[in-house]
Amino acid sequence: MTDRAGFTRCAVTLDEMFAKLGKREGTMRLALKLLEQRGGSRIIETGCAREPDNWSGDGMSTLVFAQWIREHGGSLRTIDNDVDHLAACKLMVGYPIQYTLAHSVAALRRNRRRIDLLYLDSLDYPFGALCDLYGGKTDLDVAIATLRAMPEAEIVAQHHEIIDPSQQHCRAEVSAAMPMLPLGALVLIDDAGLPGGGKARLAKKLLWDAGWECLADEYQTLWSKPYVAEAAA
Repeated sequence: MTDRAGFTRCAVTLDEMFAKLGKREGTMRLALKLLEQRGGSRIIETGCAREPDNWSGDGMSTLVFAQWIREHGGSLRTIDNDVDHLAACKLMVGYPIQYTLAHSVAALRRNRRRIDLLYLDSLDYPFGALCDLYGGKTDLDVAIATLRAMPEAEIVAQHHEIIDPSQQHCRAEVSAAMPMLPLGALVLIDDAGLPGGGKARLAKKLLWDAGWECLADEYQTLWSKPYVAEAAA
């Protein structure tokens, strides 16, 4: 069976991929449903899939987005600063998308094409390092429970030097992409629902201050630029 571009479809359907996403399933489904409803077609992600079948770890977003454009049309650009990650991703995807070897913030600043869905998953949030500070190497469950019981402000104050690079990077990505995000655009950020605010803590403040609406705030956080259906028609 082939898609509209003449490429053989993957044996795994989009619904089958969603079912493997676990804690990411709801937000990924919602983001792509809204993208379709709003007539969006251009997806950019930062941080590509790099390990086969790592659905519960990295989430395999590149494969999910590639399958979506197979079924709906559009374009997908994935940005990563590791040539080995991109090479591994190409082998897994097997579909013509755009691969960009670059620092994500710089690449987003240079981008001059509309972005309908921006997915941010580069520079992992150092949750493992935080857990190690609270005995994670001997009892991970206790470490996680301890961190989840701590107020976000306390974690930020005590461990700013550990979590700040990831949070600043994510904020910089959103800021760099802002000029090319039209009305109705969507921003989906991974590793958000973690103690200390996850990688999205500062990006969420930026989006809120810019008048964006939060549609979901779970393990991933999903935001929408004010959207008027009549304006998009």
